[in-house]
Amino acid sequence: MTYRDELISLLCKAENISTTLEIEECIWEVRPRLQRSFWTAVRDRLQVGLQRERLDRQWLCSTMPGLDPFKDLRKDDVGFRCIVRSPATSRPPRVQAALGVGSSKLYTGVGFIGTRPEVAIQEISGLAYILEQEQFRLPRTPDEERFWIAWIEPGENIQDRGFLIDVASDATLVADKAIEPLIALLKNHGQRIESIDNALQ
Repeated sequence: MTYRDELISLLCKAENISTTLEIEECIWEVRPRLQRSFWTAVRDRLQVGLQRERLDRQWLCSTMPGLDPFKDLRKDDVGFRCIVRSPATSRPPRVQAALGVGSSKLYTGVGFIGTRPEVAIQEISGLAYILEQEQFRLPRTPDEERFWIAWIEPGENIQDRGFLIDVASDATLVADKAIEPLIALLKNHGQRIESIDNALQ
């Protein structure tokens, strides 16, 4: 018998069947709960990381607009973004650096919002060159304002069994690893990103 067959036989035994059926009723809640544990740890550790690097004065952390990782786990682009703090509170954010999910994989990236992105295209192209990325593109239509420089890093798949086992063992450790590229991006290229934000206003 295979390990799977042995496990099924064990679960079907009379002394285990009651527990097996109880597990069946709630097993679907396990994966979302572990993913929420991961995002909770990301939120907490990102705040700590921003403060440690003294980036919290320049960057404000929030969930993705309309794509809260605690409510919309199954959607792409859930996650956390860091937006440039502006002294003018009425000014809408034009740039966001983010840790998000695409096709179940974590990515770190920079997104730009602007009705006239061509005014900053040299700066954006320069940032893409520095980050060795060619994934950014200008909006295809006037209504499509957002465009991204994004890369899959660290590339963990949040649906993978190994990832979830690691989260169950130590969500903080997994979160610290996940936010490293975002903290490094803000630390090394924050001023360049902020200048693009200013150009897009």
